[in-house]
Amino acid sequence: MTMNISPHLREAITGREQPPEPEPLISKSEPCPEYPVEALGDVLGNTALKISDCVQVPKALAGQSVLSVAALVAQSFNNVRFDSMTCPVSLFCLTVAESGDRKSSADRFALKPVVDWQREKLKEYADQEKQYRIDLKAYKTSEQALINANKKRSQVELSQKLSQLVEPAPPVNPKIISREPTLEGLQKGFQSGNPSQGLFNDEAGQFFGGHAMNKDNLLKTAAGLSKLWDGDAIDRTRAGDGESIYLENRRLSAHLMIQPVIANEILTDKVLLGQGFIARYLIAYPDSLAGTRLYKQSDLSSDPYFLNYCELITELLNRNASTDEDGNLILNDISPSDEARMVWIDAYNRIERQLGKDGELPHIKPTAAKAAENMLRIAGVFATIEDTPEITLEQMQRAILLGRYYLKSFLWIVDKGQENKLMVQANDLLEWVKTNTDKDGFISISVIQQKAPRGTGARTAKQARKLMSILTEYGHTTAIERNRKGDPSKWKLIIY
Repeated sequence: MTMNISPHLREAITGREQPPEPEPLISKSEPCPEYPVEALGDVLGNTALKISDCVQVPKALAGQSVLSVAALVAQSFNNVRFDSMTCPVSLFCLTVAESGDRKSSADRFALKPVVDWQREKLKEYADQEKQYRIDLKAYKTSEQALINANKKRSQVELSQKLSQLVEPAPPVNPKIISREPTLEGLQKGFQSGNPSQGLFNDEAGQFFGGHAMNKDNLLKTAAGLSKLWDGDAIDRTRAGDGESIYLENRRLSAHLMIQPVIANEILTDKVLLGQGFIARYLIAYPDSLAGTRLYKQSDLSSDPYFLNYCELITELLNRNASTDEDGNLILNDISPSDEARMVWIDAYNRIERQLGKDGELPHIKPTAAKAAENMLRIAGVFATIEDTPEITLEQMQRAILLGRYYLKSFLWIVDKGQENKLMVQANDLLEWVKTNTDKDGFISISVIQQKAPRGTGARTAKQARKLMSILTEYGHTTAIERNRKGDPSKWKLIIY
């Protein structure tokens, strides 16, 4: 067992000045990068600032809510075209926030014009559906009467007469927001409803923990949502019931809010990472403001910036998107100006260089590889919202600023997760070492490999030395023996 010896007594015995006291292994991490809310532009940026100030949520949380709504309404009108590449302006956003961080309040304000619009359209739809059932009944009555009156005619003649009847078309369901759909439910919604929809959930643990993302459906749902992000056609055939769906130019934007404990599972899930599902998301993980949100009087509903935002979103929702006879969106292509094009190419090349083995991004390669396209998409949202005929230099610069934030944010999240896991393992090993050294306070690599807690992973020599090097770096141990290769093989526990 080890003995507690004061630093002064130890110095008197050894004649050497003692090293500084060990540092704690688990401490408050560096804050997430600051969200560049000004990059959202005048209307979206000021609205996000107002929501952040009045609801008292991080700017990143408010910014995510506003940007995802903007993408939802913009995706009905434009694609972005760059050389031979064409992509939607749809965005998938993911925000990590604790319970009690007012996720619901922020999303409720950002979505207010959409929810209000949907409510009114659903009222109209109910009346249209009622009239449709009346018209359909009349059609079927006329059809049967025609059949009865022409029993003696040939099939060709009967068919000609029946073709003169016009079967009423069912009204299009205007629902635009889904909270917790299955993939099949979403696809059927696109078949009979609005060709542009949004997946919004301020407690997305319900979505990720629900039927759509359970063990049996995880890969299928992730792949289906990824294809919607890509803008691919919905092509589904089910042999069991003979149902077939083929739909083109359907658009989906998403904003999912999840708690950290769920985020840790989602962001490290091998299926979701391998399939590229996570790489498509713009992820923010802001620090909580809990403890600083003292009461202040505010009324966002009368704020001129917020009212202007609601008016703009409503106007775009009321602007009828063009569709063909099959209900597919007819989308315009919007391209960057020459100046905007050059700054995007520069941003693209910078990211690509950082993906090399000596760069900062190879360990987040899937996300980094889609970052430049997400910058294009964000710029396309800005151009649509701000009603410009092309993506301007200023819009592209703002999109790149946001894109770089999302790259830094995900890099921070990954590094934080890896560091936290390693430091937790090192801390667990330290607590075990404190009660498992020999009488002189020593512990060897062989003892660690044989008896260390399995959760630390220290029963392999590589992990054991990695964790012990952390303990040494933080002043908890010192290496006193090395093997013939020069690797530490025995350590002494430092007790203060």
